[in-house]
Amino acid sequence: FHADVPRLIEGGVDAVGWGLVVNPFTTVERRIKSVWRYVHAFRRLCRRSNGKLRHILSPDDLAVENGRTGAFLGIDGAHALGDRLELVETYYRWGVRYITLVHFSSNAAAHPAQGWGSWRTGAGLTEFGRAVIAECRRVGMMVDLAHINKTGFMEAARLIDGPFIVSHSGASAVARRRRLIDDEQLKAVADNDGVVGIISATYWTSGKLFDDVNAMIGQIDYVARTIGIDHVCLGSDMDGFLWVTVRGIQGVEDYPLITEMLLRRGYSDEDVQKILGLNFLRVYRAVWDRADKRARSSGPAFETDSEG
Repeated sequence: FHADVPRLIEGGVDAVGWGLVVNPFTTVERRIKSVWRYVHAFRRLCRRSNGKLRHILSPDDLAVENGRTGAFLGIDGAHALGDRLELVETYYRWGVRYITLVHFSSNAAAHPAQGWGSWRTGAGLTEFGRAVIAECRRVGMMVDLAHINKTGFMEAARLIDGPFIVSHSGASAVARRRRLIDDEQLKAVADNDGVVGIISATYWTSGKLFDDVNAMIGQIDYVARTIGIDHVCLGSDMDGFLWVTVRGIQGVEDYPLITEMLLRRGYSDEDVQKILGLNFLRVYRAVWDRADKRARSSGPAFETDSEG
């Protein structure tokens, strides 16, 4: 494993995106139950952490406190919705704060850049996918365009018409991998005041099976030069579908090395702070501020939670 609560605190990681992955090849009811179980397992972990792990539900929850860390929950793939639009608000009320439209398989909303259904390169968003984006904006759910094919990416960027995230990706100009994004997509991120999280797997950062942390820094350099320092952050994908991280970053406890490397490259303290979190926080707050406040007035739906 790449991360746990003590190592997150050791690495100075104040917040992390916690992606929830459910099986796309089962019934919608089973997918819903899987999300429910993940959310409540996470909440039990928070309760048992003696205050060291907190569930981030709003931008204000991202305040830095020494000796603590936090996580905002996301769902990897709109297949967790099936074709039921109301689940966007349901999951939001359960404490989920971003939805990756596609993971490694096509779903009722869109198609992946790589994986099952990736041959449908010209297929953009479905009618349901467009409705999901509108509903995410209404409730304040961040939309994540990692994994989606280019046609869907560009259509989604136009429809969102505001900040979004590409949670764990990189520039295809640096490493020619289908799941990475090209310069046109990078420009769409900047035009929407969004942010790209740089993945820490060598296969994606440099295209090599093994490489060192400079590969990750190189991706940060390219995105910053191409669309500006305000649109790049750390994406990691640790403990995801990732076997080999860049050498030097074996786990989250090694993240201070990234800070050190960025400073060596000549990045200012202000720019490093943007990359390490302020850029993401700007996007999160913008999505939060654009939402229909009535959508979250009822609060989280945790009434049936138990310590179990």
